[in-house]
Amino acid sequence: MSLDSKNPFTIDPSIYATTNQRVTNFVVDYVIRLIIQLVAITIFIFFATLFGQGHLVGYVQKLPFIHELIISCVIALGYYNVMEMLFSISIGKLITGTVVVNIYGEKPSLRDLATRNICRLIPFEGLTFFGTPGNGWHDTLSGTYVVQRNLLNEKKNRYKKIDSIDHK
Repeated sequence: MSLDSKNPFTIDPSIYATTNQRVTNFVVDYVIRLIIQLVAITIFIFFATLFGQGHLVGYVQKLPFIHELIISCVIALGYYNVMEMLFSISIGKLITGTVVVNIYGEKPSLRDLATRNICRLIPFEGLTFFGTPGNGWHDTLSGTYVVQRNLLNEKKNRYKKIDSIDHK
């Protein structure tokens, strides 16, 4: 929160990530999650073979859809929770120069981020950020925003300068 508790800095729609940035974030993060899943399955198969558990290799090759879905959900939750809870970004956000913040332009709480990432599992949720102002359900339900990092920093710096003048 800002220095001025009566009028704290708050983000506004002018610094929200663009739809193109959001789509790029989604595509990049989806590819990263697929790579993680491929690596995890490859390691599993390697060790199953190494320890003479060939029947597990056959099972993985014919994995039921529901099991694939569960694995995908676990990987998605793990990926987003680790990246956003530690850094407030994912690989996609790093590439596009965007960041996840709360209404005050600060790192969201762990609870807000957990809520955000669980909401990503809602079917077709990925399509919800195409509307105006470009916030998906996982943003709205968690009270988080994806904003352009450079614009956020500029606005916060301007606010701090104005705030410090007001307190002199």
